[in-house]
Amino acid sequence: YSSLFNLINGQPNSFATLAHPDSEDYSNLAGSPYNVSADNAIVGMALESGPAFSTDTTYSDFPTSLAFMDYYRTMLAKGYHLGAQVDGDNHYFTFGKQSTNRMAVLAVSKTRADLVSAIKEMRFYATNDCNVKLDYKCYSNEMGSSLVHAGLPTLTINVNDPDLETVDSIYIYGGK
Repeated sequence: YSSLFNLINGQPNSFATLAHPDSEDYSNLAGSPYNVSADNAIVGMALESGPAFSTDTTYSDFPTSLAFMDYYRTMLAKGYHLGAQVDGDNHYFTFGKQSTNRMAVLAVSKTRADLVSAIKEMRFYATNDCNVKLDYKCYSNEMGSSLVHAGLPTLTINVNDPDLETVDSIYIYGGK
């Protein structure tokens, strides 16, 4: 896997995300010591995936809830910097219509350059509501920032849901 991550790191505007990771994937990356090359290449990881073989188009066929959370926590505990995402991983033309789960990206615009920049800077989050908009900061630092600060952090979270659904919970995870 080192050659893959070195290749990604050597290409401008390249990055990797981990879709439905299994404990043995990438030469057992999660079970191995922290790897700086992998950390520099990987920007995110799916907490949920799919459903891969859904033909539903009514937004009602949800993936297994947080099926990859343990893997995500393991990677964070090792020191990896990973944003949380949901990947559609749908093998049919119903992609994006099987559920309301999304990876939301906070980009300046919808241009390729701005989307790539936002993803590389880990300004994205996983959501089960396809139109909710979150903006959160730690102190005045944008989502995805890496910082060191003594004591408990001060977080600011702004939630906007155009259809006024109740936001049940927001989880924020961090590593070392």
